[in-house]
Amino acid sequence: MKAMESGIKRNSELFFTTPSNLAKNTFFYVTCTGHFYYEPTYQLSRDTYNSYLIMYIKRGKAKISYQQKQYIAKEGDIVYINCYYPHAYEVVEELETIWFHYDGIAASAYDRALLENSNGIFCLEDSFPCITYIEKIYRAYQKLTETNEAVITTYITMVLSELLRQGSRESSENSNRVSKIAMRYIQDHLTKDLSIKTLAKQVALSEYYFARTFKKECGYSPHEYIVKTRITKAKELLKSSPYAQKEIARICGFSNESCFVTSFKKNTGMTPGVFRDTIV
Repeated sequence: MKAMESGIKRNSELFFTTPSNLAKNTFFYVTCTGHFYYEPTYQLSRDTYNSYLIMYIKRGKAKISYQQKQYIAKEGDIVYINCYYPHAYEVVEELETIWFHYDGIAASAYDRALLENSNGIFCLEDSFPCITYIEKIYRAYQKLTETNEAVITTYITMVLSELLRQGSRESSENSNRVSKIAMRYIQDHLTKDLSIKTLAKQVALSEYYFARTFKKECGYSPHEYIVKTRITKAKELLKSSPYAQKEIARICGFSNESCFVTSFKKNTGMTPGVFRDTIV
């Protein structure tokens, strides 16, 4: 349908959709999508709009006001906004966008992950996959060629995955240096007491900055990565060695067998003994 909103040019298009209960309870789902050409005077400001917004800046520039800060999004950028919070945007240069509002059972978790290390303006090194899926979503409703909700949720997931994958990537040649050094140290000293203080010393950073940098670079906190590595090593030993459970606990750096059993069950849903006896 043709968009009739003030400040939107008449060749713009807008499509609404109503998700099924299955989509609401299981998937990501689109609530509306559009391809807009804006008048130079266009501006929007609202306290809330119950959804999340992905907007591809196809041409021009926009000023985005979000989380009490202002940013400029330029041609080629992907804009992400949690519209449950106050937000605004306006034209800076002749503007054209393709966008969609979405929601879903996992949307809030993705929101936290996306905004943890980003202001919501993504300038991707390889934007082609992300833009392709944004356009697929829009065209599905424009042409009614593929509005199967299971397909649409796949498209949305691909967009979000690209933003997460590329949005957290450092551009310098030293990308992920801190986490790589720390991860290697953890793997080589798994039997030791691996404190944040010890790991921070390996990369000559303060404990606070090291923890933040490690999480930003690899997606895990140092503690989460240590536990993950120990559990993975324990799985390998349980399946490939004759070692007793107590010895495996020691090799993997757990303080005692009881702590090992508790942590293993918490992370895998079964005890080490049950895991060892389970056929892969």
